Order: sequence, then C-alpha cells, then structure tokens
Amino acid sequence: MINTQGHQPAGNQNSSLVLTLSIGLQLLAFFVVLNASTKPDQSRSQAVLVSVQTAFNPSAVPSATGLAVNKAAAQVALRSSISDAFSPVLDGRDVVVRTDGDLLWVKAPLAVFFDPETKALRASLPVLDRVIAVINAPPDNLRYEMLVTIPGSDGTDKNAAMQAGALAEDLLHRGLTRNVFSLGVVASTERIVTLTFAALAEDDGSLGALIGRVRS
Repeated sequence: MINTQGHQPAGNQNSSLVLTLSIGLQLLAFFVVLNASTKPDQSRSQAVLVSVQTAFNPSAVPSATGLAVNKAAAQVALRSSISDAFSPVLDGRDVVVRTDGDLLWVKAPLAVFFDPETKALRASLPVLDRVIAVINAPPDNLRYEMLVTIPGSDGTDKNAAMQAGALAEDLLHRGLTRNVFSLGVVASTERIVTLTFAALAEDDGSLGALIGRVRS
C-alpha cells in the first residue's frame, strides 16, 4: 500500500527505534567496560559523558550540569594550554605541572624567572606571554585566574618582595588583566615559584578563596 500521508511506515519507525536502542546499549557497554578497567580523570569523564547525553537528548541536560561540564572541559583545556606554554622551559629546569582537584599547579625554579646573581627579573620571558594569552582567553561564562607565590625567608624578605613586585609589574605590562591574578611571598627554603591556575564561574569567588577551602 502506498503511504499517501507522507508519514514514515511503521516498519521503518520500528527499525529506527531498534537501531537507536542498539547504539545506546553499545555506548553504555563501552563506558561500563572503560570504567571497570581504568580510573579515568574525573573532568574528562564528566565532559565525555554529558557530551554523549547531549548528543542523544540536548533537553535532558540541566543548565547546572552544563556549567559543570563547561568547567570540567575548561580545566582540561587549561592544563593542556599551560603545559604547552611551559614546554620550552621544561627540559632541564625541573618544572612540574600537575592537577589537584579543580586546581592546576606549576612549580618552577626561581632561576626560570629571576637571575640568580642579580635577583632581577629576566629580561626575556616569552613563557609569560604564552601564559597571559591563555589566562586572557577563557571560555564563555567562565574566567581563568592565576596566583603566583615567590619564596622568601619570611614575610619581611625585601629581596623576595622586590621580585614579587617586579613580576607583577611585568605581568601587567604584558597585558594580564589585574583582576584575574594575585601575587605574594611565602616563607620557604625551596627556591621554587608556584603558579596556581583555576577555571572559575561567576559565583565561585576568587582563586584565593578556593585555595583556602581546599587547604581547610
């Protein structure tokens, strides 16, 4: 019989439904096996899972979950971009890039940024331009923040304070937005500069507040 109403025959509809269910079950089985055999990165897994949900039914993902996934994806992108920014100085410099929950940490020897003899900020620091380019280009509805700490003997270390001031001035001169970074001196025997990064939403508060919650 010819279908004169322009509707898809029931047989074809059933076939499409079976095909859709089959694909969904295969994806479900894949993620079950993946979860059983590995311990995936939480940010990556969440982003992938909701991407699959959105592909099958965009209206099923609430806005709060969408924001969480955007943050998770932004954190993954932030780690990749910051790692790429520091890649030219990784070899032989003992630079460490790692994640800790929602935070990204970069630890680099003081000599990467400051001359060991004069204690002055190095004139050529292209790594800072690369970092600033990342921080100044966050995804929509999010922001990237950076906290930098300089090692000193104590809170009154004048050399460390001068280094912190010189670095802050240099970052601003290179174009870093003032309200997305903070910089200070910490008492430490390790001659290590620590840069902490995070992808934050409007209601997350500052990076300093986030670190305070994590440390507590």
